[in-house]
Amino acid sequence: MTPNQSTRNRPLSFFLLFCLLTIVLNAQDQRFIGTFLSADQTLSAQTKYVDGEYQGVLSTGTALYAYKGVMEDGVLKGELFGGDRIFKYVSTSVDGGITVESEGNTVMYFQISETHELANVDLTPYFKAPPTPQTVSQPAGAPAPTGKFKDLFNIIAGSQLVYYQRTSILNDNTASSITYVNFCPNGTFNMNSDSSYSVQGGRGGNVHGASQGGGYGTWRVEEIQGAPVLAVTYANGQGASYPINLAHLNAGKWRVGNTQYAIQRNGAVCQ
Repeated sequence: MTPNQSTRNRPLSFFLLFCLLTIVLNAQDQRFIGTFLSADQTLSAQTKYVDGEYQGVLSTGTALYAYKGVMEDGVLKGELFGGDRIFKYVSTSVDGGITVESEGNTVMYFQISETHELANVDLTPYFKAPPTPQTVSQPAGAPAPTGKFKDLFNIIAGSQLVYYQRTSILNDNTASSITYVNFCPNGTFNMNSDSSYSVQGGRGGNVHGASQGGGYGTWRVEEIQGAPVLAVTYANGQGASYPINLAHLNAGKWRVGNTQYAIQRNGAVCQ
């Protein structure tokens, strides 16, 4: 090769080297991707890599929380959206899994699988700051909550109800569907359902879903035969009423038959 040929090819060589470095720097770190289970087996998480950031879902057994993060200096730094709060966290790769540090606490997670079930799940609607406290208002034409209904309305307003149906009343680990219902402070609601959803505990801890569906309408607190009920009207005009159990609301989670319920105050995802 003559000196002139070497000079002409040098820019091409630099360009190829730059492309290679870019690919390496932007590559996903598989150590942070997959299914993870906490050392005490009470928490499970799944993480995927999307457009330069890591996204995932943390399951506590009764509630699901979305999180995201980016790689900085070899560690994963991000945010977990916990209903009425956003938690900062730092995740570090260790032998056998990862550690997650948040607010002075560190939890060890073992990577039990390099795969996840989040490929078709859009988590971006849940990457939102907690709603700013505001005066509760109802849509035009809806009765404003007064008296004993006011307290119940304020408990429900801004909350997200999550419920999943187990495949068996005797099985605490698997579920055939999961539904999120967001009760917005302005008296509207929206809901999203995932069928064929699984919430597993123990060594097989993971969460996944498919076949999404949704609905929306208005909600209010009414009284039927002396008992408070949650009355909803769907956009198609159909309505339904559900008894309100204050003890369940205060507990935050309850179970009826093979259906598990959990409500997160200030966790509603509203537009």
